[in-house]
Amino acid sequence: LLYTIKFERMKRRGFHSSHRNAEHKKVLLMGRSEAGKTSMRSIIFANYIARDTRRLGATMDVEQSNVRFLNNLVLNLWDCGGQDAFMEQYFTLQKDQMFSNVEVHYKLISGYMSK
Repeated sequence: LLYTIKFERMKRRGFHSSHRNAEHKKVLLMGRSEAGKTSMRSIIFANYIARDTRRLGATMDVEQSNVRFLNNLVLNLWDCGGQDAFMEQYFTLQKDQMFSNVEVHYKLISGYMSK
């Protein structure tokens, strides 16, 4: 129920009036917990410095934001929390909402190198 309420709330959010004439593209950012999805989004679209991303907390469920890009394009970014409970919901109960009208599905995979 909580997931349904959040998605309904997200659906009701309108685009800013300046975004109405722009082309809109849905971008889905997915990956395991702590892979760096929110950090990547923050560096690319919010001008964060890499070291400042350490202060970002874990994404709970989905954080949606609209970013004007290249003047005539609005990217509707869906930053998906990577915790197992959320991932299971995305591919079962929320599948239709998550994957409908997706232009770009970016799966971020993180790996650690050991010495």
